[in-house]
Amino acid sequence: MKRFSLVLMMLTLTGCATTFSGEAHLEKADCVQKCKSWGMTLAGMVAMGEYSDACVCKASPGGSAALDQELDLHFAAASTASGATGVILQARRAKSASAASAGSFH
Repeated sequence: MKRFSLVLMMLTLTGCATTFSGEAHLEKADCVQKCKSWGMTLAGMVAMGEYSDACVCKASPGGSAALDQELDLHFAAASTASGATGVILQARRAKSASAASAGSFH
């Protein structure tokens, strides 16, 4: 038991703390400036619950082909990750629902 407590204490002390920088809530002007600093234009803004906002930037007309290609890769990766997350969550819900319905007959 002492050994377990010691290991648990060591794991707790070595845990990684997550830190964030910048403002959680943005104004339109903030997003315009951020997109402009990346050589892009503001396409929209997203409210992510009560806790933060996000900017959606798009390639500026007449932008570089390299930037456009890089953005296409990022969007493709993000779309794939979002799709995979949706499938996993749907499978978990279905499994949870079937377990709940199976347990109601006992």
